[in-house]
Amino acid sequence: MIFAYCCSRFIIGKKPDDCLFPVKDVRYAWGRICKAAGVVPGRKGFIIHDARRTSARAKRAAGIDTSITMAVMGWKSEAMFRRYGIVDVADTRAALERQSKWEKALSAPGQLQSAPLPAVTD
Repeated sequence: MIFAYCCSRFIIGKKPDDCLFPVKDVRYAWGRICKAAGVVPGRKGFIIHDARRTSARAKRAAGIDTSITMAVMGWKSEAMFRRYGIVDVADTRAALERQSKWEKALSAPGQLQSAPLPAVTD
């Protein structure tokens, strides 16, 4: 949240063709942004692509359509979406739990082989 606030001044009010960072050295600007957000910049800390991955994951988790995420992020192919749309352990666990519930519903007496997927409740 702090990071988004620090970056907002570089994004709000920009036109599509404007430069994101109005500086000559992006690394210097990134260092200042990270310092303001209280994180370490660079390979030993937070790199700019971490923000892209986080944004892509958040959009996917929020249920934003793939085509809209791709347009916002500037990606032309689904391969890029898959590359940045990183799945974390919680996503994987939720998917496996959902599959397990579905398989249990199929094996329950009196259930048809095409049983609907049960709702996942945490």
